[in-house]
Amino acid sequence: MKNQKLKMLFIHRKQYLKSASLVERLLTTYSHYKSAHGYQLIDIDYRLLEVGATDGIDKLDSITPAIVTYIARKGTDPSVVKLVKHLTNSSTNKDVKLCALLLGLSTVLPPLIVGRRFKPTIYMAQHDTILFVEYIEITAKVQETYASYAERKIAVVPKLVVLGTGIDNIEGRFFSHGRADKTISCFWTAVL
Repeated sequence: MKNQKLKMLFIHRKQYLKSASLVERLLTTYSHYKSAHGYQLIDIDYRLLEVGATDGIDKLDSITPAIVTYIARKGTDPSVVKLVKHLTNSSTNKDVKLCALLLGLSTVLPPLIVGRRFKPTIYMAQHDTILFVEYIEITAKVQETYASYAERKIAVVPKLVVLGTGIDNIEGRFFSHGRADKTISCFWTAVL
């Protein structure tokens, strides 16, 4: 029933979904996005926007080969070999491919100086992009990460947490920590 009402109200939310500059207003007007089940509203909106084959995740699928080629040529970290292998293997599922893509991008993006005398390494950037944890460690690992942010005076941002020990061992459950902690069944949804 509640999801049906959210679908009916889509016509009012749609105006805010057309521009990134209206996101803050959208989140203020429709507080359901910030709730523990806000991902359901994101899923509803994504479906109702009728994203075609040239938009969103479908577009990512079409441009991934070019990104992979770029990562393979420009990546400066030894992890590139394993990440490219996951990205080019046709039997690798979409969640693992997206994890590998995000980690791979960390190997080619130029490092930034984050604070006084602190320039993160590729390894640090990868582990800041996605936290791989065992289930019992989730809260502790996120708190540890946020404590390191506070120590360096870096703004706290939502974290993508993957249950598993690394790209080769993903257990298929994903978590988003930040404004609202929630379990997500698909990594694609967690990233969106």
